[in-house]
Amino acid sequence: MSRPYKPSTRKYKTVSPFDRFIWKFKVDLNTGCWRWTGTHCGPGYATLFLYKIKKTRRQVRIYAHRFSYLVFKGEIPEGKEIDHICRVRDCVNPEHLRLVSHRENMLLGETIAAVAASRTCCPYGHPYDEKNTYYRKNDGSRQCKTCSKGSSKFRKSNSSHRIR
Repeated sequence: MSRPYKPSTRKYKTVSPFDRFIWKFKVDLNTGCWRWTGTHCGPGYATLFLYKIKKTRRQVRIYAHRFSYLVFKGEIPEGKEIDHICRVRDCVNPEHLRLVSHRENMLLGETIAAVAASRTCCPYGHPYDEKNTYYRKNDGSRQCKTCSKGSSKFRKSNSSHRIR
């Protein structure tokens, strides 16, 4: 037995993702950033609702800056990420977005790796240059040769005092 036809009870018209995107930002006249006024995820990035999966409660969302790049600039190649030139996480201005590799994105951000890579000398003041820097083979991290020589001399001089 089939169900009788029931007209839609939806009160609002379906709005396209592009129209929702356009309604959800305000332009900051000082910086030129398009600041997102819609929902944000944990780290502060803007998110845009695309659609709901039928017969479930699941929703499909996308980062608003990725949506902006896709609409105004084109495809995002595999292996590339979107970087905010302005350093404002909820900015969706396509002129403030650019494609970078994951490594470059991490080094440009405010991560531990970025801070470590920006250092020009070791904690004891020796410069990180070609002559004084050793790069570890296993993880690619760098070590000061002067400090390394000093610690190996210390270990050798104290080896006779060890209890075996």
